Amino acid sequence: MVAVAQLQKFSIFKAFSDDELEVLSSHLTLKSVADRDFVFGEGERGDDLFFIASGCVQILKASAESDIYEEVRTVGEGDLLGEMAFLDNSFRSAAARAVGPLELIVLNKDAFKNTPRTAALEKKLVYQIALTIAHLVRGDTDAKILSYQKEREATQRQYEFGQFFVYILLCYAAGMLINHALYTRFPNLDIYNSLFAWSYLLLLMLPGIFLVWKLKIPWARVGVTFADWKVSVREGVIASLAMGTVFFGIVFICQLAGVLDFSSFKYDILTRPQYLLHSYGQEFLARGLLQNSLRRFFDDANGVKSVIISSFLFALLHIHFGLAAVFLTFVSSLVLGYFYLRHHSLLGVTILHWSMGVCAFVTGLL
Repeated sequence: MVAVAQLQKFSIFKAFSDDELEVLSSHLTLKSVADRDFVFGEGERGDDLFFIASGCVQILKASAESDIYEEVRTVGEGDLLGEMAFLDNSFRSAAARAVGPLELIVLNKDAFKNTPRTAALEKKLVYQIALTIAHLVRGDTDAKILSYQKEREATQRQYEFGQFFVYILLCYAAGMLINHALYTRFPNLDIYNSLFAWSYLLLLMLPGIFLVWKLKIPWARVGVTFADWKVSVREGVIASLAMGTVFFGIVFICQLAGVLDFSSFKYDILTRPQYLLHSYGQEFLARGLLQNSLRRFFDDANGVKSVIISSFLFALLHIHFGLAAVFLTFVSSLVLGYFYLRHHSLLGVTILHWSMGVCAFVTGLL
Protein backbone atom coordinates (compact mmCIF):
# COMPACT_ATOMS: atom_id res chain seq x y z
CA MET A 1 0.00 0.00 0.00
CA VAL A 2 1.24 3.48 -0.92
CA ALA A 3 0.85 6.42 1.46
CA VAL A 4 -1.74 9.06 0.53
CA ALA A 5 0.84 11.80 1.15
CA GLN A 6 3.00 10.27 -1.59
CA LEU A 7 0.11 10.38 -4.08
CA GLN A 8 -0.66 14.01 -3.30
CA LYS A 9 2.68 14.98 -4.87
CA PHE A 10 1.29 14.05 -8.32
CA SER A 11 -0.65 16.74 -10.16
CA ILE A 12 -3.02 14.14 -11.58
CA PHE A 13 -4.38 13.47 -8.08
CA LYS A 14 -5.08 17.11 -7.18
CA ALA A 15 -8.76 16.60 -8.02
CA PHE A 16 -9.09 13.55 -5.74
CA SER A 17 -10.32 13.70 -2.16
CA ASP A 18 -8.40 12.08 0.69
CA ASP A 19 -11.01 9.31 0.90
CA GLU A 20 -10.66 8.58 -2.81
CA LEU A 21 -6.89 8.48 -2.50
CA GLU A 22 -7.21 6.08 0.44
CA VAL A 23 -9.21 3.68 -1.75
CA LEU A 24 -6.82 4.11 -4.65
CA SER A 25 -3.68 3.67 -2.57
CA SER A 26 -4.81 0.23 -1.46
CA HIS A 27 -4.51 -0.93 -5.07
CA LEU A 28 -1.05 0.50 -5.67
CA THR A 29 2.31 -1.18 -5.26
CA LEU A 30 5.89 0.10 -5.30
CA LYS A 31 8.46 -1.14 -7.79
CA SER A 32 12.19 -0.45 -7.97
CA VAL A 33 14.03 -0.54 -11.30
CA ALA A 34 17.82 -0.58 -11.64
CA ASP A 35 19.72 1.79 -13.89
CA ARG A 36 19.48 0.90 -17.63
CA ASP A 37 16.81 -1.76 -16.97
CA PHE A 38 13.64 -1.66 -19.07
CA VAL A 39 10.31 -0.95 -17.41
CA PHE A 40 8.63 -2.38 -20.51
CA GLY A 41 9.57 -2.99 -24.14
CA GLU A 42 8.08 -1.67 -27.33
CA GLY A 43 5.24 -3.87 -28.61
CA GLU A 44 4.72 -5.65 -25.29
CA ARG A 45 1.31 -6.40 -23.89
CA GLY A 46 0.52 -4.73 -20.60
CA ASP A 47 -1.97 -2.36 -19.09
CA ASP A 48 -0.19 -1.39 -15.88
CA LEU A 49 -0.11 2.33 -15.21
CA PHE A 50 3.09 3.71 -13.70
CA PHE A 51 3.58 6.85 -11.62
CA ILE A 52 7.23 7.96 -11.36
CA ALA A 53 7.98 8.51 -7.67
CA SER A 54 11.68 9.26 -8.23
CA GLY A 55 14.23 9.02 -11.03
CA CYS A 56 14.03 9.45 -14.79
CA VAL A 57 12.84 7.28 -17.66
CA GLN A 58 13.87 7.36 -21.32
CA ILE A 59 11.07 6.80 -23.82
CA LEU A 60 12.70 4.89 -26.68
CA LYS A 61 11.55 3.98 -30.18
CA ALA A 62 13.21 1.34 -32.35
CA SER A 63 14.64 2.68 -35.61
CA ALA A 64 12.78 1.67 -38.76
CA GLU A 65 16.03 0.45 -40.36
CA SER A 66 17.50 -1.39 -37.37
CA ASP A 67 16.93 -2.51 -33.79
CA ILE A 68 18.80 0.51 -32.46
CA TYR A 69 16.69 2.58 -30.08
CA GLU A 70 16.31 6.31 -30.52
CA GLU A 71 15.27 8.55 -27.63
CA VAL A 72 11.90 10.23 -28.08
CA ARG A 73 11.78 12.11 -24.79
CA THR A 74 12.64 11.83 -21.11
CA VAL A 75 10.07 11.82 -18.28
CA GLY A 76 10.77 12.24 -14.60
CA GLU A 77 9.36 12.47 -11.11
CA GLY A 78 5.64 13.25 -11.06
CA ASP A 79 5.01 12.03 -14.62
CA LEU A 80 2.90 9.13 -15.88
CA LEU A 81 4.16 6.12 -17.78
CA GLY A 82 2.16 3.63 -19.87
CA GLU A 83 -1.04 5.69 -19.85
CA MET A 84 -2.01 4.92 -23.47
CA ALA A 85 -1.99 1.15 -23.00
CA PHE A 86 -3.86 1.61 -19.70
CA LEU A 87 -6.66 3.42 -21.54
CA ASP A 88 -7.07 1.27 -24.68
CA ASN A 89 -5.42 -2.06 -23.78
CA SER A 90 -3.11 -1.69 -26.79
CA PHE A 91 0.48 -2.81 -27.22
CA ARG A 92 3.19 -0.58 -25.82
CA SER A 93 3.98 1.99 -28.54
CA ALA A 94 7.49 2.61 -27.21
CA ALA A 95 9.99 1.19 -24.75
CA ALA A 96 10.77 2.72 -21.36
CA ARG A 97 14.22 2.42 -19.76
CA ALA A 98 15.44 3.67 -16.39
CA VAL A 99 18.08 6.38 -16.25
CA GLY A 100 19.65 5.80 -12.87
CA PRO A 101 17.79 4.22 -9.93
CA LEU A 102 14.03 4.40 -10.47
CA GLU A 103 11.08 4.14 -8.08
CA LEU A 104 7.64 3.52 -9.57
CA ILE A 105 4.12 3.38 -8.18
CA VAL A 106 2.20 0.72 -10.12
CA LEU A 107 -1.53 0.39 -10.71
CA ASN A 108 -2.67 -2.88 -12.27
CA LYS A 109 -5.77 -2.17 -14.34
CA ASP A 110 -7.38 -5.60 -14.06
CA ALA A 111 -6.97 -5.80 -10.29
CA PHE A 112 -8.29 -2.28 -9.90
CA LYS A 113 -11.21 -2.76 -12.27
CA ASN A 114 -12.42 -5.97 -10.67
CA THR A 115 -12.55 -4.50 -7.19
CA PRO A 116 -15.97 -3.39 -5.85
CA ARG A 117 -16.62 0.33 -5.28
CA THR A 118 -13.95 1.46 -7.75
CA ALA A 119 -16.11 2.05 -10.86
CA ALA A 120 -16.64 5.78 -10.16
CA LEU A 121 -13.02 6.15 -9.11
CA GLU A 122 -11.88 4.49 -12.34
CA LYS A 123 -13.92 6.93 -14.44
CA LYS A 124 -12.42 9.86 -12.57
CA LEU A 125 -8.92 8.48 -13.02
CA VAL A 126 -9.47 7.89 -16.74
CA TYR A 127 -10.76 11.46 -17.08
CA GLN A 128 -7.68 12.87 -15.34
CA ILE A 129 -5.40 10.74 -17.51
CA ALA A 130 -7.18 12.04 -20.62
CA LEU A 131 -6.63 15.64 -19.43
CA THR A 132 -2.95 14.89 -18.85
CA ILE A 133 -2.61 13.41 -22.34
CA ALA A 134 -4.43 16.42 -23.83
CA HIS A 135 -1.95 18.79 -22.14
CA LEU A 136 0.97 16.73 -23.43
CA VAL A 137 -0.45 16.67 -26.95
CA ARG A 138 -1.04 20.42 -26.84
CA GLY A 139 2.52 20.99 -25.65
CA ASP A 140 3.90 18.73 -28.37
CA THR A 141 1.73 20.48 -30.97
CA ASP A 142 2.89 23.92 -29.85
CA ALA A 143 6.51 22.71 -29.93
CA LYS A 144 6.07 21.29 -33.44
CA ILE A 145 4.42 24.49 -34.67
CA LEU A 146 7.27 26.55 -33.20
CA SER A 147 9.81 24.19 -34.76
CA TYR A 148 8.06 24.47 -38.13
CA GLN A 149 7.99 28.25 -37.90
CA LYS A 150 11.71 28.36 -37.09
CA GLU A 151 12.47 25.96 -39.93
CA ARG A 152 10.40 28.04 -42.34
CA GLU A 153 12.13 31.25 -41.19
CA ALA A 154 15.54 29.60 -41.62
CA THR A 155 14.58 28.46 -45.12
CA GLN A 156 13.36 31.96 -45.94
CA ARG A 157 16.61 33.46 -44.64
CA GLN A 158 18.64 31.06 -46.75
CA TYR A 159 16.55 31.85 -49.83
CA GLU A 160 16.87 35.59 -49.28
CA PHE A 161 20.60 35.32 -48.69
CA GLY A 162 20.97 33.15 -51.79
CA GLN A 163 19.43 35.98 -53.81
CA PHE A 164 21.58 38.58 -52.09
CA PHE A 165 24.69 36.43 -52.47
CA VAL A 166 24.21 36.46 -56.23
CA TYR A 167 23.64 40.21 -55.96
CA ILE A 168 26.90 40.64 -53.99
CA LEU A 169 28.80 38.64 -56.61
CA LEU A 170 27.34 40.83 -59.35
CA CYS A 171 28.32 43.94 -57.39
CA TYR A 172 31.91 42.78 -57.16
CA ALA A 173 31.96 41.71 -60.78
CA ALA A 174 30.75 45.20 -61.74
CA GLY A 175 33.27 46.78 -59.38
CA MET A 176 36.15 44.79 -60.87
CA LEU A 177 35.11 45.68 -64.41
CA ILE A 178 34.80 49.35 -63.51
CA ASN A 179 38.17 49.42 -61.76
CA HIS A 180 39.78 47.61 -64.68
CA ALA A 181 38.29 50.16 -67.06
CA LEU A 182 39.51 53.04 -64.87
CA TYR A 183 43.09 51.81 -64.89
CA THR A 184 43.25 50.75 -68.54
CA ARG A 185 40.71 52.75 -70.58
CA PHE A 186 40.06 55.89 -68.56
CA PRO A 187 43.19 56.56 -66.45
CA ASN A 188 42.49 60.30 -66.42
CA LEU A 189 38.86 60.04 -65.31
CA ASP A 190 38.06 62.14 -62.24
CA ILE A 191 36.74 59.53 -59.81
CA TYR A 192 35.63 62.34 -57.48
CA ASN A 193 33.29 63.63 -60.17
CA SER A 194 29.65 63.66 -59.02
CA LEU A 195 28.44 61.99 -62.21
CA PHE A 196 30.83 59.08 -61.76
CA ALA A 197 30.07 58.77 -58.02
CA TRP A 198 26.31 58.64 -58.61
CA SER A 199 26.56 56.29 -61.58
CA TYR A 200 28.72 53.87 -59.61
CA LEU A 201 26.41 53.97 -56.59
CA LEU A 202 23.21 53.49 -58.61
CA LEU A 203 24.77 50.61 -60.52
CA LEU A 204 25.26 48.82 -57.20
CA MET A 205 22.03 49.94 -55.53
CA LEU A 206 19.35 49.32 -58.15
CA PRO A 207 19.65 45.50 -58.26
CA GLY A 208 19.37 45.47 -54.47
CA ILE A 209 16.26 47.65 -54.56
CA PHE A 210 14.78 45.27 -57.12
CA LEU A 211 15.50 42.28 -54.84
CA VAL A 212 13.82 43.93 -51.85
CA TRP A 213 10.76 44.59 -54.01
CA LYS A 214 10.76 41.12 -55.62
CA LEU A 215 11.16 39.23 -52.31
CA LYS A 216 8.55 41.46 -50.64
CA ILE A 217 10.98 42.32 -47.86
CA PRO A 218 9.61 45.06 -45.59
CA TRP A 219 11.52 48.27 -46.22
CA ALA A 220 11.92 48.75 -42.48
CA ARG A 221 14.06 45.58 -42.43
CA VAL A 222 16.62 47.29 -44.66
CA GLY A 223 16.60 50.47 -42.59
CA VAL A 224 14.21 52.52 -44.75
CA THR A 225 11.92 53.63 -41.94
CA PHE A 226 10.78 56.71 -40.05
CA ALA A 227 10.12 54.77 -36.85
CA ASP A 228 11.82 56.59 -33.94
CA TRP A 229 13.35 58.95 -36.50
CA LYS A 230 13.76 61.77 -33.96
CA VAL A 231 15.92 59.61 -31.70
CA SER A 232 17.93 58.31 -34.66
CA VAL A 233 18.55 61.79 -36.08
CA ARG A 234 19.33 63.30 -32.68
CA GLU A 235 21.90 60.64 -31.88
CA GLY A 236 23.34 60.95 -35.38
CA VAL A 237 23.83 64.70 -34.89
CA ILE A 238 25.32 64.24 -31.40
CA ALA A 239 27.71 61.54 -32.61
CA SER A 240 28.71 63.72 -35.58
CA LEU A 241 29.42 66.73 -33.36
CA ALA A 242 31.44 64.60 -30.96
CA MET A 243 33.40 62.98 -33.77
CA GLY A 244 33.96 66.32 -35.52
CA THR A 245 35.15 67.96 -32.31
CA VAL A 246 37.69 65.22 -31.67
CA PHE A 247 38.79 65.14 -35.32
CA PHE A 248 39.34 68.87 -35.72
CA GLY A 249 40.85 69.05 -32.23
CA ILE A 250 43.53 66.61 -33.41
CA VAL A 251 43.90 68.61 -36.65
CA PHE A 252 44.34 71.85 -34.68
CA ILE A 253 47.03 70.29 -32.49
CA CYS A 254 48.80 69.04 -35.62
CA GLN A 255 48.50 72.57 -37.08
CA LEU A 256 50.18 74.05 -34.03
CA ALA A 257 52.91 71.43 -34.25
CA GLY A 258 53.48 72.32 -37.90
CA VAL A 259 52.42 68.88 -39.15
CA LEU A 260 49.36 70.13 -41.06
CA ASP A 261 48.48 73.31 -42.89
CA PHE A 262 44.89 74.54 -42.79
CA SER A 263 45.41 76.40 -46.06
CA SER A 264 45.72 73.11 -47.91
CA PHE A 265 42.27 71.94 -46.81
CA LYS A 266 39.45 71.85 -49.37
CA TYR A 267 35.99 72.88 -48.26
CA ASP A 268 34.15 72.52 -51.58
CA ILE A 269 32.49 69.33 -50.30
CA LEU A 270 30.37 71.57 -48.04
CA THR A 271 28.88 73.28 -51.08
CA ARG A 272 27.52 69.97 -52.41
CA PRO A 273 24.37 69.13 -50.42
CA GLN A 274 23.76 66.14 -52.68
CA TYR A 275 26.55 64.39 -50.79
CA LEU A 276 24.10 63.86 -47.90
CA LEU A 277 21.74 61.99 -50.25
CA HIS A 278 24.71 60.09 -51.65
CA SER A 279 25.63 59.09 -48.09
CA TYR A 280 22.10 57.74 -47.60
CA GLY A 281 22.51 55.61 -50.72
CA GLN A 282 25.83 54.25 -49.48
CA GLU A 283 24.28 53.38 -46.12
CA PHE A 284 21.39 51.65 -47.86
CA LEU A 285 23.92 49.53 -49.72
CA ALA A 286 26.29 48.85 -46.79
CA ARG A 287 23.96 48.64 -43.82
CA GLY A 288 20.50 48.08 -45.31
CA LEU A 289 21.42 45.41 -47.85
CA LEU A 290 24.81 43.90 -46.95
CA GLN A 291 24.77 44.04 -43.15
CA ASN A 292 21.11 43.10 -42.73
CA SER A 293 21.22 40.15 -45.15
CA LEU A 294 24.39 38.80 -43.50
CA ARG A 295 22.90 39.20 -40.04
CA ARG A 296 19.75 37.28 -40.97
CA PHE A 297 21.71 34.53 -42.70
CA PHE A 298 24.12 34.01 -39.78
CA ASP A 299 21.34 34.55 -37.22
CA ASP A 300 23.82 37.00 -35.73
CA ALA A 301 22.15 38.03 -32.44
CA ASN A 302 24.71 40.67 -31.38
CA GLY A 303 25.51 41.75 -34.95
CA VAL A 304 29.31 41.60 -34.55
CA LYS A 305 29.96 39.11 -37.34
CA SER A 306 27.69 40.87 -39.82
CA VAL A 307 29.22 44.29 -39.07
CA ILE A 308 32.78 43.06 -39.66
CA ILE A 309 32.01 41.14 -42.86
CA SER A 310 29.82 43.85 -44.40
CA SER A 311 32.42 46.52 -43.52
CA PHE A 312 35.11 44.51 -45.30
CA LEU A 313 32.93 43.96 -48.38
CA PHE A 314 31.88 47.59 -48.53
CA ALA A 315 35.47 48.79 -48.12
CA LEU A 316 36.61 46.73 -51.11
CA LEU A 317 34.10 48.57 -53.30
CA HIS A 318 36.29 51.67 -52.76
CA ILE A 319 39.45 50.11 -54.18
CA HIS A 320 39.54 52.67 -57.01
CA PHE A 321 40.29 55.32 -54.37
CA GLY A 322 43.41 53.42 -53.28
CA LEU A 323 44.36 51.08 -50.41
CA ALA A 324 44.39 53.90 -47.87
CA ALA A 325 40.76 54.66 -48.75
CA VAL A 326 39.88 50.96 -48.39
CA PHE A 327 41.39 50.91 -44.90
CA LEU A 328 39.69 54.15 -43.83
CA THR A 329 36.36 52.96 -45.23
CA PHE A 330 36.67 49.65 -43.36
CA VAL A 331 37.41 51.36 -40.04
CA SER A 332 34.65 53.94 -40.47
CA SER A 333 32.22 51.21 -41.58
CA LEU A 334 32.83 49.37 -38.31
CA VAL A 335 31.80 52.51 -36.43
CA LEU A 336 28.79 53.10 -38.69
CA GLY A 337 27.77 49.44 -38.53
CA TYR A 338 27.66 49.41 -34.73
CA PHE A 339 25.85 52.74 -34.71
CA TYR A 340 23.24 51.33 -37.09
CA LEU A 341 22.58 48.46 -34.66
CA ARG A 342 21.18 50.97 -32.17
CA HIS A 343 18.07 51.89 -34.19
CA HIS A 344 18.12 49.95 -37.48
CA SER A 345 17.33 53.23 -39.20
CA LEU A 346 19.39 54.74 -42.01
CA LEU A 347 18.65 58.32 -40.96
CA GLY A 348 21.00 58.71 -38.00
CA VAL A 349 23.80 56.64 -39.49
CA THR A 350 23.57 58.66 -42.73
CA ILE A 351 24.22 61.89 -40.80
CA LEU A 352 27.23 60.32 -39.11
CA HIS A 353 28.46 58.95 -42.47
CA TRP A 354 28.13 62.39 -44.07
CA SER A 355 30.06 64.13 -41.29
CA MET A 356 32.85 61.53 -41.36
CA GLY A 357 33.05 61.85 -45.15
CA VAL A 358 33.24 65.64 -44.92
CA CYS A 359 36.13 65.40 -42.45
CA ALA A 360 37.96 62.95 -44.71
CA PHE A 361 37.47 65.02 -47.88
CA VAL A 362 38.30 68.36 -46.24
CA THR A 363 41.62 67.10 -44.88
CA GLY A 364 42.48 65.20 -48.06
CA LEU A 365 42.31 61.71 -46.53
CA LEU A 366 39.99 60.79 -49.44
